[in-house]
Amino acid sequence: MDDTPGDNTNRRQRLEKEKSPVAILHDGVYIYANPAYLKLFGRRDLSEIRGKPVLNTVKTRARDRFIKHIEEAESASGNTPALPPTRLSLVRRDGSRFHLKATFRACTLDDKSCVEMWLSAEQEKVLSRARPAIRWRYYLSMAFLVLFSLLPPVLLPALDIDNDPNVYFPDDEPAVILDEKLRAQFPNDQVYILLFEGLALFSDDVLNAYNKLARTLERNPLVDKVYGLTTQDHIAGSEDGFLIEPVINIRKLAKTTPAERRQRAVADRFAKNALVSSDGSAISLVVVPVTLENSMQRLQLEQEVLSDVQEANLENYLTASTGFIPQDIAELRSMLRDNMIFIPVTVAIGLFLIWWLFRRWLAVILAGISIGAVVSSTVALYVVTGQPFTLISSILPPLLSALTIAALVHLYNALQYASQRGISGQARMQ
Repeated sequence: MDDTPGDNTNRRQRLEKEKSPVAILHDGVYIYANPAYLKLFGRRDLSEIRGKPVLNTVKTRARDRFIKHIEEAESASGNTPALPPTRLSLVRRDGSRFHLKATFRACTLDDKSCVEMWLSAEQEKVLSRARPAIRWRYYLSMAFLVLFSLLPPVLLPALDIDNDPNVYFPDDEPAVILDEKLRAQFPNDQVYILLFEGLALFSDDVLNAYNKLARTLERNPLVDKVYGLTTQDHIAGSEDGFLIEPVINIRKLAKTTPAERRQRAVADRFAKNALVSSDGSAISLVVVPVTLENSMQRLQLEQEVLSDVQEANLENYLTASTGFIPQDIAELRSMLRDNMIFIPVTVAIGLFLIWWLFRRWLAVILAGISIGAVVSSTVALYVVTGQPFTLISSILPPLLSALTIAALVHLYNALQYASQRGISGQARMQ
């Protein structure tokens, strides 16, 4: 409660006995300071600071906040309770700096409207005792940040990227059990079909290259069978019974013309609309692999198949590929491509948003490090737990990037608001 003008003597006597540092300001200059305040700032007598600007004892970076609190206290009435405390950086006579908690309130002294400033001397002791704990937590936090930033990238090369339909269902699912029983009796449907179109498909050069490709693929350890015009059997009647030979016999090319070969292929009821189109304008090669367990094995098979096609000089004739394997690989590539697009775009937009809102490069750098640590650590959990990274899992990196940015925006905004209120240091984070 404020004293009346007639109680100035009592006020001074009371403040002289006060252990907490107290100063009274008028128009930004000192008009009174108790012994505790003088001792704190290395002064022997009140005359050393009376009439001196109070800003001389305030650190430059804290002056705007100090002035704001002084103005708020001056605009308050004498009966208004003390304003919320604020942390200030102050400067002693010898130039040393220290941090204290300051409380401001309006008062009257010698018929003048003044501001009473109370400093909490105990705060400095608390901070000094807290420094070892804060320092220990700081180093521990930095260690965790470095760990989560550097360790996950080491694990990511072992990530099992798989889009196999079986990974989406548990092993005891009735549909999975039935599928396994069927595959035990019937061939798997993991096929790779190559479609060739162009001029002179049934010429000697093209058919020799086509047969070379089929034989090369048959020797591939990932391939079980290859069905083509030069490998598929054709059964025809003969004088002695029947004759079994390929639909197009490479050894007898010299005895036939391209038109005759086309007619023979189209006339075969098993090859028509399977290995050759009904008009003979396109031929196919059906590759049946061994049982492939995941999408990466299928990707490896596709790379080897396309490499063999190029080696056989048939890349200009290959117009399309279809089947379960190309479809799975297309989905896999789409998943990887989307991640390569959306993750950088999400991060770039988020970092720009943080810079635009707060204009602090430190905030942008910390946001980038945090996003990298969160995303890579989460994806690395798939490696640690042995779980496949699927099409559904691929939504996590951009989602986590966006959520991390949103959380950081809220955090930075709260810190900025606390700073405007004069709260700093650990109290600002709390």
